[in-house]
Amino acid sequence: MLLKIVRLAFVLLAGILAWYVTRYMTTATPREAMLYGLAAGAAAAALVGVDIAFRQHLLRGFVAVIFGIIGGILISVFLMVLVGAFLWPTIENTGDPAEMLHDLVGILQPVVPLVVLTACYLTVSVVLRTKDEFRFIIPYVDFAEQGRKAGGMVLDSSVLIDGRIAEIAERLMLSDPLLIPRFVIDEMQKLADSPEKLARERGRRGLDLVGRLQASPRLRVRIHEEDVPGLEAVDAKLVRLAQVFGARLATNDFNLAKVARIEKVEVISINDLAAALRVPYLPGEELDIRVVRPGEQRGQGVGYLDDGTMVVVENAREDLGKQVRAAVTNSLQTPAGRMIFARKAGEESSGDEGGKPPDSRRLPRER
Repeated sequence: MLLKIVRLAFVLLAGILAWYVTRYMTTATPREAMLYGLAAGAAAAALVGVDIAFRQHLLRGFVAVIFGIIGGILISVFLMVLVGAFLWPTIENTGDPAEMLHDLVGILQPVVPLVVLTACYLTVSVVLRTKDEFRFIIPYVDFAEQGRKAGGMVLDSSVLIDGRIAEIAERLMLSDPLLIPRFVIDEMQKLADSPEKLARERGRRGLDLVGRLQASPRLRVRIHEEDVPGLEAVDAKLVRLAQVFGARLATNDFNLAKVARIEKVEVISINDLAAALRVPYLPGEELDIRVVRPGEQRGQGVGYLDDGTMVVVENAREDLGKQVRAAVTNSLQTPAGRMIFARKAGEESSGDEGGKPPDSRRLPRER
C-alpha cells in the first residue's frame, strides 16, 4: 500500500512541479504551463508503468543506465571545467568577464556534445558490465551483517533436487542466507517440463524444495535475479557468483566442487556431510543386511544400509533377496561413498579379509 502511495505522489509531484516551473519561471502562458505539467505527469506515469510491468532485474538494468548517464554528465562537466581553466588565459582580455566567458563558451560549444556523449557511453558501458561487482551502488547493495566474512550460501540444482539441504539449513545453518540464482530455477523448470518421467520428477522436486525454503520462517532465502555476464555454463556462473558475494557453494556435483575449490571458493558437499554423520562400523560388529545383487568377486553378495552405504558380504551370492546377519571385517572410503566389507556371521573369512576392493572407476560417481 505504501508503495502505491509513493508512486501516486511521484506522478502528482512531477506534474505539479513541471507546471509551477513553466508557469512562474518562464514566459509560457497558463495553457502552455498546463500542457507541460500534464506531459510531465504522463512521463512519470509511464516510468511507474515500466517499474510495474518489467521484472526486477530489468528495472535494475534501467537504473544502472541512469546511474551511468548521471556519472557521464558529471565527468563531462568536470572535463569542460578543466579545459576552460586551461583555455582561459588564451582568451583576449577585454576587461569584461561576461564577454570573456561568452567567448570561452563559443570555443567549447562545438566539442561539448561529443564529450558528453563519449563520457555517458563509457560510464553506462562500465556500469552495465560490472554492476554485480559494484555492490556499493544503492540498487545492488548487500546489507551483510557486520563481522561476517561470508556472504551466505549459493545453492545449485543438485542440492535442491536432493532435498536434504532443507533439514540441514533449518537445524544447523540459520545464520547463513541461502542464495538461489534465477538461472538455477530456470534449469530445474526445464527439467520439470521434460518429456522424460525421471527428469520431470527431479525438476518438480527441486522447485517444490525452493517453495519450502521460502516458506520456512527460520530461513532467509534470496532469489538472485541477475544473470552472470560473460559466462554460458551454469557451473561457471555458480562459481563466479559465489566469488562475487564471498559466499560458500553448496553442491553434490563432484566435478563442480573440485573446480570451485581450485577457484578458492569454499564448498559444502551434502554427500560429504552425510558420509561424515554415518554411524561407523568397527571390525567385528554385526549388522542385518538384505542382499540385493551379486558382487564383483566370486561368492560376494551386495546390500545397502538405510543411509545408502554399500555392504559387500562374502559367500552371500546364494542369499539374493534374503536378510542375512553379517560381521564387519573392513571399511573403505571411495569417491562414490563409504563401503563396508563383511562376512556372514559365524563364518571364517576366506583369504584376504574384506575381499578385493572393487574398481572405483566402475562405481557410480556422486553428483
